[in-house]
Amino acid sequence: MKRLLALGVGFLVLGLGAPPGPPSSPVVLTSPLVAVRRGGEVLLALGVEVLDGWAIQAPVPTLPHLIPTSLEVEGGPGLAVGSVVYPEPVRKRMAFARRELAVLTGSVVLLVPVRAAPDAPLGPRTVRGTLTYQACTDEFCRLPEEAGVFWELLVVP
Repeated sequence: MKRLLALGVGFLVLGLGAPPGPPSSPVVLTSPLVAVRRGGEVLLALGVEVLDGWAIQAPVPTLPHLIPTSLEVEGGPGLAVGSVVYPEPVRKRMAFARRELAVLTGSVVLLVPVRAAPDAPLGPRTVRGTLTYQACTDEFCRLPEEAGVFWELLVVP
């Protein structure tokens, strides 16, 4: 399964050919932030799109040799991460297995509860995690893969 990474690329025009006058907009938008109050809790969501013809193993796979989908998240100082909430798997018969497997398909959303301590440091924070998954088609399974994920979180009074 290919992972796509969107990159923002800026161009600097030096002297020649630069249009005269002010910039096209005096406003620059930053990435959206999720805000949490000290002592409060927020749910962070991770959307995973499993492409047609593929499935990823459920958090509790049907067969012991299959790798479960798991999301490990680190909160950092003043942030406590709760248990990840996974969607209910679907049962799907795959040619390489003799029985139906518990898998995740299509658009999948994983939820991560994060609680800010009453004395959590104020300001922007980056919450990082690692998604581990094993993608399979009807015929075969790929080796397990890992993807780094992150959320921008703002701790407010």
